[in-house]
Amino acid sequence: MALFGEAQRDGREMAGSETAFSALAEAYELSGRPDEALATLGQFAEASERIGDSLSVAEARQRLGVAQLRRGRTAKAVTELQQSFEVRRALVGQGTGQRSDLAAARVSLGLARASASSRDLIRVVATDLSVLLE
Repeated sequence: MALFGEAQRDGREMAGSETAFSALAEAYELSGRPDEALATLGQFAEASERIGDSLSVAEARQRLGVAQLRRGRTAKAVTELQQSFEVRRALVGQGTGQRSDLAAARVSLGLARASASSRDLIRVVATDLSVLLE
C-alpha cells in the first residue's frame, strides 16, 4: 500500500497494481480475513480515483461489490457495482473501454439488485404476510 501511495504522490502509474491489489485481497479472503480484503480493495479504489485511473476504479469497485454481495450486504454491493457500471459506461462512451466489460458490469449489477429485491421479498413474507392475510 505504501508503494502505491508513493507512486500516486509522484504522479507515476504502476503497471500491474490492479493485479497486485486483487491478489492481496484474495489472499486475505482465503486466509479468513474478509475485513482486510475489503479494506485493501477500498484503498485501491480510493487511490485509483485520486490518480484518475478510471479502469482501475471500475475494477476495484466491481470486486468490492462482489465481495459485499458474498457477505450478504446487498445495499453496499449495489452501490459499488453501480459505480463500477457507470465508470465502465463512461469509458465505453469515450472509446477507451471494452463493451464486454460493460456487459459483465451490467450483469453483476442486475444480480445484486435482484438479490436485494429477493431479500426484501423474503422479509415481507416472513414478517408481514400474516398481517396482510388477516
